[in-house]
Amino acid sequence: GCRVLTRARGTRQMFEELSAVLQRFVPFEAAFLLERDASSDFEVKHSTHPAFEGSRWTPDSMLQRLINGRIVELFDVSAVAEWRAQAPTLRAKVCSAIHVPLQTGSRTAVMVFTHSKVAFFDKQHVQMLERLTPLTQQAMASIEYRERLEEHTARNEYLATHDELTSLPNRKVLAEVVPYLMAQARRRGTKLMLLFLDLDHFKHINDSFGHGFGDAVLKVIAQRLKASVRESDIVTRLGGDEFVIVLTDIRQIEVLNSVVTKILRAVEQPVVVENHQLFITASIGAALSPDDGED
Repeated sequence: GCRVLTRARGTRQMFEELSAVLQRFVPFEAAFLLERDASSDFEVKHSTHPAFEGSRWTPDSMLQRLINGRIVELFDVSAVAEWRAQAPTLRAKVCSAIHVPLQTGSRTAVMVFTHSKVAFFDKQHVQMLERLTPLTQQAMASIEYRERLEEHTARNEYLATHDELTSLPNRKVLAEVVPYLMAQARRRGTKLMLLFLDLDHFKHINDSFGHGFGDAVLKVIAQRLKASVRESDIVTRLGGDEFVIVLTDIRQIEVLNSVVTKILRAVEQPVVVENHQLFITASIGAALSPDDGED
């Protein structure tokens, strides 16, 4: 049981494994895991019975004792405010319960074991849970560390392929996706267009209002560019005020003028930042594949 818990890949797996292990020593009828959220309330994240799923618990005196690290044994749940506040369907088959605090660095959780008989749990059950609590907290800390590591890795991967300011794909993505899209266009007998866009006199905006102001303008422009093209098209930011738009699956070259006009008009709408209204224009250069080149 000890090895299984410390190998658990997430809190759900840990809960399921822990429930199975403890069933042999503490013969409960149902169990659930409460986790504290940002509002300081608790919510049931995992349970052995659907009646408990998603229920919310506002701390009163009983949960405060748990937050302070004490196992709380209840002979009769109807005498406790947190239980009385729950729906009758949830309380229907619960008379006694044991609550076990599971605290790690940034996570506060409570494992709850229930039974339909009043005063079912005894001192021996509590002692068994006291011995297993440190192991369970170790498993939770291990899970929390892995989750943070995975989030950090995912964040680094995102930053490697996206512009942090505008969340648009970056030059790396552009370089990877264009050869694929060109090959796809060749197979379909369609064309691909690259539009290179930069904002006119953008340096003047940064010099006059500061880089924070310029960043706010770039975020507005990025959203407008995305809104001006289709889902299948790609808007990327190379850096500074330079953007590249990839228009895919082009069958009629005549429509390109209207697309470029639409993009320019979107950019030229007034931009309001920090109570300043700016009128911005852009310049666009275009290249068509395969007419203008194949790389």
